[in-house]
Amino acid sequence: MTDLQVVKNFLFLIKLLNSNMESLSKSHEVAKRKAFWMKITIVGISSTITVILGLKINNFGPSLALILSGILTVLTTMDQFLNLTTRDKKIAIRVGLVTRLLLDVQFYLESNQNPTAEKLEEFKNRYDSFLDNIMDSVKVKETELQNGDTKQEIQE
Repeated sequence: MTDLQVVKNFLFLIKLLNSNMESLSKSHEVAKRKAFWMKITIVGISSTITVILGLKINNFGPSLALILSGILTVLTTMDQFLNLTTRDKKIAIRVGLVTRLLLDVQFYLESNQNPTAEKLEEFKNRYDSFLDNIMDSVKVKETELQNGDTKQEIQE
């Protein structure tokens, strides 16, 4: 591989990492916001049920509390099923890994006038490993769904 090709490949890798980081950052913000609002909604409904049951509002109070309890059950089930908080944390870790790799590539290029194909291959292998880890987590999820296993059983 010529020096020009190595430089072009390094620039492509930087562009790819920037694109991944931007995409993951957006996903992180969305997941973080969804997890936050799900928790706030659950706490709000729970406290409303407590207040309604504490007040003596004719016959309307217990019926409203029952309806809100049903909604609360659905929301807490969705929260557990979607696992938004864990998803947010996983995305944050991925953002950190991509950022670290991007910084390592940029520092390497800044400190070396003649980047080598071997170092490019090393960075590419780190990126491939990152993608493999993502794919492995997706495969674990698919296996979990097919076998009906719980997350705790798979993680142990």
